[in-house]
Amino acid sequence: MEPQQIDQLDLYVMIKAWVRPRLSWFPRWTFDDIVHEAYLIAIEKLMDFDETKGTLCTFLTPRLFDPVWRKYMHHDGYRIDRSKVAGKWMRRKCVRILISMGHVPEQVNEPQEEPPSIPMFPMGLAAQNTVPLVMRGLSASQIARSRGVSESAISQVIARLRREWPTTSQDGP
Repeated sequence: MEPQQIDQLDLYVMIKAWVRPRLSWFPRWTFDDIVHEAYLIAIEKLMDFDETKGTLCTFLTPRLFDPVWRKYMHHDGYRIDRSKVAGKWMRRKCVRILISMGHVPEQVNEPQEEPPSIPMFPMGLAAQNTVPLVMRGLSASQIARSRGVSESAISQVIARLRREWPTTSQDGP
């Protein structure tokens, strides 16, 4: 039996109906933000859909909330942890993501001959915008997808950032 083609408009309407009762879970996002995130996740999940086992709505409903909620919390600087203890899943915990920018050097009274240069990257890869995405915790494949470039190009940019980023001791001098 050939799988039935799913109309994108029908999927979008179904996602909008899914989002309406869940608006209170995402107070800092607009309705459209939630719909768009859920729609992108639904498209990824459609590969596993088998129409012989049920309807699309019953397939997607339990599979949408957790990824959308994780994305929402990640934007607020939280990571969702869930562990398995003695074969039983424990409750989810929100863990604050801490980002250290390194030790701020004390100001030196002597004028420097030339200010430290900030590494410059090719504009074609939009590398200047890569740093905030890495700091938000996105993987190289997620950044590549959002920028429309290959994952290896983003990996090279990240490797170059790590090599050329000024290093200072976080514990002080």
